[in-house]
Amino acid sequence: NNSTVGAAITQTGSGDILNLYDGATEVVSFNQYGNLSITSTNPVFKSQHSTGNVTTTLFSNSTSGVVQTNSGNDLVLGTGGVEKVRITSNGKVGIGTDSPDGQLTIRKQILATDAITNSASHLSLVSNLGGSNAHQSVIHFGPRNASTNTSPAAISAIASGNTASDLAFYVNTNSNYSTTPNTEALRITFDGKVRVPDNGKFVAGAGDDLQIYHN
Repeated sequence: NNSTVGAAITQTGSGDILNLYDGATEVVSFNQYGNLSITSTNPVFKSQHSTGNVTTTLFSNSTSGVVQTNSGNDLVLGTGGVEKVRITSNGKVGIGTDSPDGQLTIRKQILATDAITNSASHLSLVSNLGGSNAHQSVIHFGPRNASTNTSPAAISAIASGNTASDLAFYVNTNSNYSTTPNTEALRITFDGKVRVPDNGKFVAGAGDDLQIYHN
């Protein structure tokens, strides 16, 4: 009979409802309010799916508290029964998406008419650590094509040699940004110079009163 309680423990007063011991050491307790406490050198709370495919553990060690899944599984945080944040098994973080394409991908519906898909992230942070003259990290604005690393606009830290970095600003003038490389529009060099690329133009004033360019 599924409506019958298999076992019940009742206590009256302010004492704990249940205490479990390993020898003389208390390892598990339920206090008068029903709160669970697990105490040991490395206390662990483990939740495992009935298929055994996914195991989630919550534990504390001497320096930190840890929440993790077993190898090959994502970790999901949510509210109201809805996923909000996902940490993938390869260390990428997605907010508003379950398929982050950068180290950090944020996807949010700006207007009610916006089309929202996992490939249409509005902000993503990508780290491409490399050698000399490489993109060290890039912030992409708007949907990003992960295979071509292109987007409507981006800001990138670019290695200038092995010890310093320039900051470059990119735009994409083609509506089909996913196949068209981003174009550098402005660069602040590691030594404080502001550079506009060849055929670029620095314009000031509402009527383009001041123009500085080089071709």
